[in-house]
Amino acid sequence: MRFSLSLAIDRQCWIVIRKRTWCLFWSFVLVACNLVIGAESGPVRDIVATKDTAYYISPAGLFAWQGGQSERLLTPSGVRLFGVASAKEGREDRFILVGGVPGESGQVGVFREGRSETVFVRLADDLIYDVAFDPVFQRVALACADGRVLLGRWEGGKLEGVSTRYEHTSVVRNVAFAPNGKRLASASLDGLVLVADPETEEEPIVIQDHSDKVESVLFSPDSQRVVSGSRDGKLRMHSVEGRLIRTYSKWDTLEGARPWSRSNQILSLIYGSNDQTLIVGSSQGYLFSVALDSGKSVLLKRFPKPINAVDRMDSLYVGADQLYEIDRSSLPEPIQ
Repeated sequence: MRFSLSLAIDRQCWIVIRKRTWCLFWSFVLVACNLVIGAESGPVRDIVATKDTAYYISPAGLFAWQGGQSERLLTPSGVRLFGVASAKEGREDRFILVGGVPGESGQVGVFREGRSETVFVRLADDLIYDVAFDPVFQRVALACADGRVLLGRWEGGKLEGVSTRYEHTSVVRNVAFAPNGKRLASASLDGLVLVADPETEEEPIVIQDHSDKVESVLFSPDSQRVVSGSRDGKLRMHSVEGRLIRTYSKWDTLEGARPWSRSNQILSLIYGSNDQTLIVGSSQGYLFSVALDSGKSVLLKRFPKPINAVDRMDSLYVGADQLYEIDRSSLPEPIQ
């Protein structure tokens, strides 16, 4: 009995030692890669980068990252947060927060720094996964787990007149407005990207070239193209009219791995410092850039967990198991 107990204790000690060794290994890797790590708040679900601050969402709430320090701004009671969008009101930053309770409610709240309370309003019977803000025409779009894309007006710092613009047949994961405000796009687990005119009630254009669930969607800076990332491990670029322009499906810069394989899902997208490069985050923790003209790609960094969100200002912010801030000057130059 004592011998068995001794073996069990030795096994537990070995497990603890192994875990600590891996933690030390990853800490060394991240420091070597010029990364600054945010608070241990759990997986980062969404990021909004402003001039000097990155705001991010995790299961623990809303956080602000500035000058190498992380501050918890909000921990809502009874609401799981999934998305955030910045909606500036004069000189004041306001943040539209979305989430809810799985299978019970989809809720929206507006956070203002310095205010003690954020009131959430129920708008759906299941989670709201994402939110997009259009600063041109002051509109807000919401991505719902029940398949709906909701559209509302932003008036006086409040969300008004919310209604269903159109519907998917499955969960909507991501929504985006074109920079000129004249198009709205959504990515869904039904495998479709829908593109609509927010000003009218016309049926959306249906893009169905992906072979698996679509996780992310983004407009080009000139508002003329739509880029989407899917669980099929591919990027696809379309015109806003729905014409397929190009599929990005090759990766040959990482030895011994296949980041473009079907098991490596494309979860997050953002344009680089110009309109010719995309920065992409994947389910296997790969962060890479893609030159849109040539289709060539380069691995930027590898993270231990899926990259759910990316955003950039002076620094590049990556949302994986926690928030990472990367000095952009330390990244490899994109291959053209």
